[in-house]
Amino acid sequence: HSGPVTGGFLKGKAPRFQLFGETATIARQLCTTGEPGKIHISQKTADLLEQSGKNHWIKERESTTGTSMQTYWLSKKKVWGSMFGVALSDSSIEDEELQKI
Repeated sequence: HSGPVTGGFLKGKAPRFQLFGETATIARQLCTTGEPGKIHISQKTADLLEQSGKNHWIKERESTTGTSMQTYWLSKKKVWGSMFGVALSDSSIEDEELQKI
């Protein structure tokens, strides 16, 4: 998800840094409704990618039960291919090979 957050250190037995706010809450929800090995993004992040000309990186996700927010999958292969200047079709490279890049 994309947006503003507030962060701070929490004291206690195990002090830690934590993010607060609606952006952090939505990001946590995306984590819990995602699928292993996939990058789950919000509508706001998808909009930012589209504004940057990267709409080919996103794939609309079918609506999941219990959520009213439209979410998307980020195509790892298209992102990595763009970053490293190579053309990677969804069938041209296996996930194991992609992780070696």
